[in-house]
Amino acid sequence: QEKFQQTASFAQFLGKVNDAAKFKKGVDLIVGFKESIPESFRAQTNAYFNNILNGLINAKKAAGANDLADYIKSKMGQ
Repeated sequence: QEKFQQTASFAQFLGKVNDAAKFKKGVDLIVGFKESIPESFRAQTNAYFNNILNGLINAKKAAGANDLADYIKSKMGQ
């Protein structure tokens, strides 16, 4: 439960990060956590993570960082 709450806070922080390498590493950490969840529970957690990642996509698009938004999409399989 706590890790999920920290993930949302971490994503808010990432929305403000402008260094591409650090941003990508942060996205990789979130996606890695998402993928570490056992397959049997993913139906319950995928919407949560996708919501967080879509929020980051929107934040980066609004900031004109379309390359970073595209990076998130690639990690989400979009």
